[in-house]
Amino acid sequence: MQWCSSRPYRDDLFRRRYEPHVARINKLVDRLRAEHPERFIPYVAPTYGGENARVLALLQDPGPKTNPENMNGSGMLCIENVDGSAERYKMFLAKYGIDVCDIQAWNAFPWYATTSQKYGSDGTASYSPADLDDATQALAELVYRLPRLRAVLLHGLVARDAWARLDALRPNLTEGVVPIPSWHTSPKVVDPATKSKAQIDRFTGELDKSFADAANVLRDPSQDYSAGPLVSYRTSLWDVGGTN
Repeated sequence: MQWCSSRPYRDDLFRRRYEPHVARINKLVDRLRAEHPERFIPYVAPTYGGENARVLALLQDPGPKTNPENMNGSGMLCIENVDGSAERYKMFLAKYGIDVCDIQAWNAFPWYATTSQKYGSDGTASYSPADLDDATQALAELVYRLPRLRAVLLHGLVARDAWARLDALRPNLTEGVVPIPSWHTSPKVVDPATKSKAQIDRFTGELDKSFADAANVLRDPSQDYSAGPLVSYRTSLWDVGGTN
């Protein structure tokens, strides 16, 4: 069951959107909404780790069930959203023993792209320079708010490109963060109607490996820096560079 099918559950998430661990992230969302009133930008669910998260789950752009105007839409990034991607994400977390409190989800493009041609003829994403600049700045602001970040799951080529742009622009933010290439958890990635068995086996295997790698980062004592010089360094970036 995906809990966002329940209206009381969705309402409870919304009421808790400014809980301390996610307050700075959702205030960032408020600011982005004010700066871009024509764009829908979902909040992040308080079930995530927020500023305590050690793994960033970076996906592409908001799914339809993040939008409250859609049936059962939560208004949030949440693994309990009523869609196949969220359901499969929850399955992978359970399979590898990763607590949702250890991760924070975000999108390479926190809003739907403004360009009229979002996808090229070859199926790859095509974004305007303005979209790229705005999204990279938003990602930088998000990472400022994750002082304990240790790894990033890069779910698909768009997410990988977004992290590469951030690394080129703000290497001080990506320092010490392990990039883990992965794929989107959308059922379309493993749909036998459009994918061969070899493709399905490949994508499934690489998804499994990425979540296993993230779990290993979380469980390796040498990677757990709830305190110490690296978290102090990243916290100093957060305090100096971030905004409320």
